[in-house]
Amino acid sequence: MGSTKPVAMAAVHALVVGAAVAVATPWALVVPVLVSLLTGPLGGAAVAGVPAFGILWLLDAAFRNGLPGSGLRAALPAGVLAFSAFVVCSAQLQLFRDPEAAVPSDLSVALWTGGLSAAAVIVTHVLFDRDPVAARAEPGIVDLAHPTTRSPVTTTDGTEPAAAASEADSAEHAEAARLAEPAAPAPERFDHVVVGGGVMGAATARALARAGDGGGASVLLVEQFGRGHDHGSSHGASRIFRRGYTADDWVALTGDAITAWQALEAETGRTLLDFTGALDHGDPVALDEIQAALERGGVVHERLTPDEAGARWPGLRFDTSVLFHPQAGRVRSADAVEALLDSASAAGAELRFDTAVAAIETMGDDVVLRLEGAGGASSTVVSTSVVLAVGSWARYLAGDLVRRAGASLPEVRVTQEEPAHFATELPDDAWPSFVHHPTDPALRARVSTIYGLLTPGEGVKVGTHGTGREVHPDARLTSPGAEGQAVLRDYVAAWVPGVDVDTLAPISCLYDTTPTEDPVLDRIGSVTVATGFSGHGFKFGAVFGELLAGVATGTPAPERFRLRQG
Repeated sequence: MGSTKPVAMAAVHALVVGAAVAVATPWALVVPVLVSLLTGPLGGAAVAGVPAFGILWLLDAAFRNGLPGSGLRAALPAGVLAFSAFVVCSAQLQLFRDPEAAVPSDLSVALWTGGLSAAAVIVTHVLFDRDPVAARAEPGIVDLAHPTTRSPVTTTDGTEPAAAASEADSAEHAEAARLAEPAAPAPERFDHVVVGGGVMGAATARALARAGDGGGASVLLVEQFGRGHDHGSSHGASRIFRRGYTADDWVALTGDAITAWQALEAETGRTLLDFTGALDHGDPVALDEIQAALERGGVVHERLTPDEAGARWPGLRFDTSVLFHPQAGRVRSADAVEALLDSASAAGAELRFDTAVAAIETMGDDVVLRLEGAGGASSTVVSTSVVLAVGSWARYLAGDLVRRAGASLPEVRVTQEEPAHFATELPDDAWPSFVHHPTDPALRARVSTIYGLLTPGEGVKVGTHGTGREVHPDARLTSPGAEGQAVLRDYVAAWVPGVDVDTLAPISCLYDTTPTEDPVLDRIGSVTVATGFSGHGFKFGAVFGELLAGVATGTPAPERFRLRQG
């Protein structure tokens, strides 16, 4: 109770005493009246006052948390009750002598004893308390919430002469409390903090640490899960790499991505790109648009008939012409993320896994992040440049920050996609990466596009694009969806004769999809946001990291990737 406001506590104390006395008095005075018949009114008053004193003492001690002096303070309301008992006993004795004598009713007795007792309690608070609800201080702890000095004397200017002393005492108490408690660790400051250790975060941390002449910027990467986790969109052994887009800027970015991945290969000595070639088949209109973009971008390609394509790739079935380009295949995704993290670390970036962002706040140009480690340890970091490369978690970490700055994230639909691997007896070089744009109306009603590629050692991965069930990124579904698996099984049985459909081995990952399937790679204030990769972002990981590092250091984002204003 020591934390309750003093005035409120005094009122509650008085209310409790007054109500208890008012309810109990008509019944409790029966014994004093009987005693008064033998001893007179004073005897009755004594019989009423002594137990009342004990009860009021206990109530006082409870409301004041055992502060010394409860006996003295209980004496006043106990005296009021003893006086009331004297009056009632006297009236009852007079009634025995004169049956026509006027006596107070039970209601009037209850009201005046209750009211007088409550008033007496208030008086004790005013007279005896320097702080009406001073809490008992724990040994070695200064209670700064309840000052114990107060002066009723005022000076000519209306101020209390004790005020300055009280402020000085409070300052001394605050300093004593500060020295008594362990000092909180000072916030760490970094030039850049990257949140998210998937492909985009790893690539961005690497690019920031390497920026300029030999780097030199302090970079921290934090990831809420462990290294190489499978909770997001970057895990697994393979991702499709293809240059088959209809927009010129996307085609150009695929070329930049090849350059960036090959530079990382040269740096780390790892093979990250496998050029198996990639093909598109199905809807001739879609193929014509892709072919036109490849021609404008100078990308080598060829168009084959269904029979020609079937002879070259017997594991697939074709019903229309096929568009093939050889400068495509797959990214070794798990190896790529590790290579990016290793390169970032080698360039001086600090990597912290199993470290979640518990709070994020902007303070002028600074962004303050409170971090929590797996063991519960918390820390605070500060930076003027924070990159939230958090994909499916963007709305939860970045949404409010973006809105307060007058912009908005696009609607990002988070889904759990569930492709599967199928066993094959065909050699590895029989499998290009592929995308099917179906023409069959029944199939198109169930899926828009289907993709596939070989994952060496695991089988042929086949999946439908963007058809997964919506989920919260922290509440992934534990079992594959029966309807989605049925669609996949039926498709593979009809269109991928080179695999064993009965060996379906489901896998899953998250998609964070925007309405246009264009990601957001933009900065607002001191925060750069990366989200909405829509199932086709991994191939651009290395080059998007460079782009995000540029945006974080002042380069305007390309128009396609900007946040919406207003």
